Amino acid sequence: MKSGEIRYYLDETLQIPVSVVEHSRLANVELANYSHLILVDGDYGQLSDGNISQLKHWLKQGGTVFAQKRAAKWLAKEDILFVNFIDKKQIDNLFDSQQLSYQDKKKLSARKRIAGAIFATTLDTSHPLAFGYANNTLPLFRNSTLMMNTGPQSFVTVASYNSEPLLSGYADKNLVNLLAYNAALVAHNYGKGRVIATTDVLAFRGYWLGSAKLLANSLFFADTFSATIK
Repeated sequence: MKSGEIRYYLDETLQIPVSVVEHSRLANVELANYSHLILVDGDYGQLSDGNISQLKHWLKQGGTVFAQKRAAKWLAKEDILFVNFIDKKQIDNLFDSQQLSYQDKKKLSARKRIAGAIFATTLDTSHPLAFGYANNTLPLFRNSTLMMNTGPQSFVTVASYNSEPLLSGYADKNLVNLLAYNAALVAHNYGKGRVIATTDVLAFRGYWLGSAKLLANSLFFADTFSATIK
């Protein structure tokens, strides 16, 4: 489903041909033949140093990479995406477990999850990646506790969570408060290329079309913005 929903949106909704490449085949792919690389949510830790160097070189030459969820976190780890991620320890520190008994363990674990809920974001409608949006309030679907923070960088955040972001579904108030004001979609330069990343599921199950347009705009308008990391 992680790749299927994006493939369905591009292939069936937008009718854009998509090449599907497994991790094991990446080293044999000539990235220069492609303008965009979409990294769906998943574990990219098995990619070699050679794969990473290949990706960085391609980006510096003008490629565009779009990364979702754990793929975005991997890009940050490899110094390709310049944002900070809130780690598991920071989330654990929000919950006091000292007075809990063993029978409360599962309940505590559930409180530390976001299994699927809708959150309100504020969209910078002046940004090229927000082309076609008239309203700056955009609901996003998320099903993880991955959270990005851009720090003091200017012009990098395309969408950020509202002060009281939970619109529908369940999420513990500690997580909701932690999510507030953090980035939902970021985009910046990398050499001549562009890096675009989100912690949300923009094309959720092929029908969440409101935010899926951001994915489409990442394909068509990536070269029209410039946000240099300082």
